[in-house]
Amino acid sequence: MSVENLTPAVALSCVRDLCAQSHAWLVRKGDVPGMALIRAAFDALRALGVPVPTGAEFDRCSHAVAAFAVIADDLSPEELLEAGTHECTHVRQFWAGEYRPHSTVGATLEGGAAFAWLYLVNPEARVRFEARAYRAGLEVRHALGLPLPTLDQLTDTLARGYALDAHHVAFGRALLESALLSVRSGVVSTESGAAMLAILRRHMVIA
Repeated sequence: MSVENLTPAVALSCVRDLCAQSHAWLVRKGDVPGMALIRAAFDALRALGVPVPTGAEFDRCSHAVAAFAVIADDLSPEELLEAGTHECTHVRQFWAGEYRPHSTVGATLEGGAAFAWLYLVNPEARVRFEARAYRAGLEVRHALGLPLPTLDQLTDTLARGYALDAHHVAFGRALLESALLSVRSGVVSTESGAAMLAILRRHMVIA
Protein backbone atom coordinates (compact mmCIF):
# COMPACT_ATOMS: atom_id res chain seq x y z
CA MET A 1 0.00 0.00 0.00
CA SER A 2 1.13 3.60 -0.57
CA VAL A 3 -0.17 7.09 0.14
CA GLU A 4 -1.74 7.12 -3.32
CA ASN A 5 -4.30 4.51 -2.30
CA LEU A 6 -4.75 5.46 1.35
CA THR A 7 -8.36 4.63 2.20
CA PRO A 8 -10.69 5.96 4.91
CA ALA A 9 -10.62 2.54 6.58
CA VAL A 10 -6.82 2.46 6.69
CA ALA A 11 -6.66 6.03 8.01
CA LEU A 12 -9.18 5.22 10.74
CA SER A 13 -7.22 2.10 11.67
CA CYS A 14 -4.05 4.21 11.98
CA VAL A 15 -5.80 6.74 14.19
CA ARG A 16 -7.20 3.97 16.36
CA ASP A 17 -3.67 2.57 16.75
CA LEU A 18 -2.34 5.98 17.79
CA CYS A 19 -5.22 6.44 20.23
CA ALA A 20 -4.39 3.09 21.81
CA GLN A 21 -0.74 4.09 22.20
CA SER A 22 -1.77 7.46 23.65
CA HIS A 23 -4.33 5.96 26.07
CA ALA A 24 -7.03 7.96 24.29
CA TRP A 25 -10.65 7.09 23.70
CA LEU A 26 -11.65 7.84 20.11
CA VAL A 27 -15.04 9.50 19.68
CA ARG A 28 -16.57 10.68 16.43
CA LYS A 29 -17.94 14.19 16.78
CA GLY A 30 -21.32 13.34 15.27
CA ASP A 31 -21.91 10.87 18.10
CA VAL A 32 -21.59 13.55 20.80
CA PRO A 33 -24.99 14.89 22.01
CA GLY A 34 -25.61 18.61 21.80
CA MET A 35 -23.24 19.44 18.95
CA ALA A 36 -26.03 21.13 16.97
CA LEU A 37 -26.60 23.56 19.86
CA ILE A 38 -22.90 24.36 20.10
CA ARG A 39 -22.79 24.87 16.33
CA ALA A 40 -25.71 27.34 16.55
CA ALA A 41 -24.00 29.19 19.40
CA PHE A 42 -20.88 29.68 17.29
CA ASP A 43 -22.97 31.10 14.45
CA ALA A 44 -24.74 33.45 16.89
CA LEU A 45 -21.45 34.68 18.35
CA ARG A 46 -20.05 35.16 14.86
CA ALA A 47 -23.11 37.24 13.90
CA LEU A 48 -22.39 39.47 16.90
CA GLY A 49 -18.87 40.09 15.63
CA VAL A 50 -17.03 37.77 18.01
CA PRO A 51 -13.95 36.36 16.20
CA VAL A 52 -14.82 32.67 16.49
CA PRO A 53 -15.22 29.97 13.82
CA THR A 54 -18.54 29.72 12.01
CA GLY A 55 -20.80 26.76 12.73
CA ALA A 56 -19.67 25.12 9.50
CA GLU A 57 -16.02 25.61 10.46
CA PHE A 58 -16.74 24.23 13.93
CA ASP A 59 -18.17 21.08 12.32
CA ARG A 60 -14.77 20.40 10.79
CA CYS A 61 -12.84 21.04 14.01
CA SER A 62 -11.67 18.15 16.16
CA HIS A 63 -11.11 18.41 19.90
CA ALA A 64 -9.49 16.70 22.85
CA VAL A 65 -11.35 16.60 26.15
CA ALA A 66 -9.18 15.03 28.86
CA ALA A 67 -8.49 11.52 27.53
CA PHE A 68 -11.10 11.70 24.75
CA ALA A 69 -10.06 12.46 21.17
CA VAL A 70 -13.19 13.87 19.52
CA ILE A 71 -12.62 13.69 15.77
CA ALA A 72 -14.73 15.57 13.24
CA ASP A 73 -16.82 13.65 10.73
CA ASP A 74 -16.44 13.69 6.93
CA LEU A 75 -12.68 14.25 6.92
CA SER A 76 -10.54 12.95 4.09
CA PRO A 77 -8.13 10.14 5.04
CA GLU A 78 -5.25 12.61 5.12
CA GLU A 79 -7.22 15.10 7.24
CA LEU A 80 -8.21 12.28 9.59
CA LEU A 81 -4.57 11.31 10.11
CA GLU A 82 -3.55 14.90 10.80
CA ALA A 83 -6.46 15.59 13.14
CA GLY A 84 -5.96 12.32 15.01
CA THR A 85 -2.28 13.11 15.53
CA HIS A 86 -3.07 16.63 16.74
CA GLU A 87 -5.69 15.48 19.24
CA CYS A 88 -3.64 12.53 20.48
CA THR A 89 -0.91 15.06 21.25
CA HIS A 90 -3.35 16.81 23.57
CA VAL A 91 -4.30 13.51 25.21
CA ARG A 92 -0.59 12.80 25.79
CA GLN A 93 -0.32 16.29 27.27
CA PHE A 94 -3.24 15.49 29.56
CA TRP A 95 -1.60 12.29 30.79
CA ALA A 96 2.02 13.43 31.02
CA GLY A 97 2.27 17.19 30.55
CA GLU A 98 4.40 18.84 27.90
CA TYR A 99 8.05 19.80 27.61
CA ARG A 100 10.60 18.58 30.09
CA PRO A 101 13.08 20.00 32.62
CA HIS A 102 15.99 21.78 30.94
CA SER A 103 13.86 22.38 27.85
CA THR A 104 14.86 25.35 25.72
CA VAL A 105 11.25 26.49 25.27
CA GLY A 106 10.24 27.34 28.81
CA ALA A 107 9.03 25.72 31.98
CA THR A 108 7.56 22.25 32.05
CA LEU A 109 3.78 22.19 31.65
CA GLU A 110 2.11 19.66 33.92
CA GLY A 111 -0.50 17.06 32.97
CA GLY A 112 -3.79 15.94 34.49
CA ALA A 113 -5.91 18.54 36.25
CA ALA A 114 -3.04 21.03 35.92
CA PHE A 115 -3.16 20.63 32.14
CA ALA A 116 -6.89 21.36 32.07
CA TRP A 117 -6.47 24.37 34.36
CA LEU A 118 -3.52 25.81 32.47
CA TYR A 119 -5.22 25.32 29.11
CA LEU A 120 -8.35 27.13 30.27
CA VAL A 121 -6.87 30.07 32.17
CA ASN A 122 -3.30 30.61 30.94
CA PRO A 123 -3.05 31.87 27.33
CA GLU A 124 0.71 31.32 27.14
CA ALA A 125 0.31 27.68 28.20
CA ARG A 126 -2.58 27.26 25.74
CA VAL A 127 -0.40 28.57 22.91
CA ARG A 128 2.45 26.24 23.83
CA PHE A 129 0.14 23.22 24.06
CA GLU A 130 -1.42 24.07 20.69
CA ALA A 131 1.85 24.85 18.93
CA ARG A 132 3.12 21.40 19.91
CA ALA A 133 -0.05 19.71 18.65
CA TYR A 134 0.05 21.63 15.37
CA ARG A 135 3.70 20.65 14.94
CA ALA A 136 2.76 16.97 15.32
CA GLY A 137 0.05 17.28 12.68
CA LEU A 138 2.42 19.10 10.33
CA GLU A 139 4.94 16.29 10.68
CA VAL A 140 2.31 13.86 9.42
CA ARG A 141 1.27 16.16 6.55
CA HIS A 142 4.89 16.43 5.45
CA ALA A 143 5.42 12.66 5.60
CA LEU A 144 2.34 12.17 3.42
CA GLY A 145 3.72 14.59 0.83
CA LEU A 146 0.96 17.14 1.41
CA PRO A 147 1.60 20.88 1.08
CA LEU A 148 2.12 22.62 4.39
CA PRO A 149 -0.06 25.61 5.32
CA THR A 150 1.54 29.02 5.30
CA LEU A 151 2.55 30.75 8.51
CA ASP A 152 -0.25 33.26 7.94
CA GLN A 153 -2.83 30.47 7.62
CA LEU A 154 -1.65 28.81 10.82
CA THR A 155 -1.60 32.12 12.68
CA ASP A 156 -5.12 32.95 11.50
CA THR A 157 -6.36 29.60 12.79
CA LEU A 158 -4.73 30.26 16.14
CA ALA A 159 -6.10 33.80 16.33
CA ARG A 160 -9.67 32.79 15.55
CA GLY A 161 -9.99 29.58 17.50
CA TYR A 162 -8.31 29.95 20.87
CA ALA A 163 -9.42 33.19 22.56
CA LEU A 164 -5.99 34.84 22.41
CA ASP A 165 -5.00 38.49 22.52
CA ALA A 166 -2.57 40.01 20.01
CA HIS A 167 0.44 39.41 22.26
CA HIS A 168 -0.23 35.69 22.57
CA VAL A 169 -1.07 35.36 18.88
CA ALA A 170 2.35 36.84 18.12
CA PHE A 171 3.95 34.38 20.55
CA GLY A 172 2.12 31.52 18.83
CA ARG A 173 3.21 32.76 15.43
CA ALA A 174 6.85 32.57 16.51
CA LEU A 175 6.41 29.00 17.75
CA LEU A 176 4.57 27.98 14.58
CA GLU A 177 7.25 29.57 12.41
CA SER A 178 9.84 27.44 14.18
CA ALA A 179 7.65 24.37 13.70
CA LEU A 180 7.26 24.99 9.97
CA LEU A 181 10.99 25.45 9.48
CA SER A 182 11.76 22.23 11.33
CA VAL A 183 9.10 20.19 9.56
CA ARG A 184 10.18 21.44 6.13
CA SER A 185 13.67 20.21 7.01
CA GLY A 186 12.32 16.75 7.77
CA VAL A 187 12.70 17.01 11.55
CA VAL A 188 10.26 14.90 13.61
CA SER A 189 10.36 16.07 17.22
CA THR A 190 6.97 15.17 18.71
CA GLU A 191 6.04 11.84 20.27
CA SER A 192 2.69 11.72 18.48
CA GLY A 193 4.21 12.61 15.12
CA ALA A 194 6.88 9.93 15.43
CA ALA A 195 4.34 7.37 16.62
CA MET A 196 1.97 8.08 13.72
CA LEU A 197 4.78 7.84 11.17
CA ALA A 198 5.73 4.44 12.60
CA ILE A 199 2.10 3.34 12.32
CA LEU A 200 1.90 4.58 8.73
CA ARG A 201 5.00 2.57 7.88
CA ARG A 202 3.53 -0.50 9.53
CA HIS A 203 0.41 -0.08 7.39
CA MET A 204 2.68 0.46 4.37
CA VAL A 205 1.23 3.90 3.66
CA ILE A 206 4.67 5.52 3.65
CA ALA A 207 8.12 4.04 3.18
